[in-house]
Amino acid sequence: MKATGVTRPIDTLGRVVIPKELRRQLNWNEEDRVEFFVENDSVTIKKYSHGCSCCKKVTSNLKEVDGIMLCENCIGKFKILLEGKNEN
Repeated sequence: MKATGVTRPIDTLGRVVIPKELRRQLNWNEEDRVEFFVENDSVTIKKYSHGCSCCKKVTSNLKEVDGIMLCENCIGKFKILLEGKNEN
């Protein structure tokens, strides 16, 4: 995880403004949904995605690969592509 050096206050309603530049870098737009993950004393916010990031298939069997949610079918396709590149 990379520190940004940016701090923001929590307002009386519990809201925190995510800086525009950060939203731009993450491709977060107005009305996008985010989800919260809690571990010990840390909170991680990720853009909500209910389906595979590649094919958009909605399934409960998604795997996280470097922060990207992929279905087993797409993982298999990527493996085949990578194996083909390794043979060259």
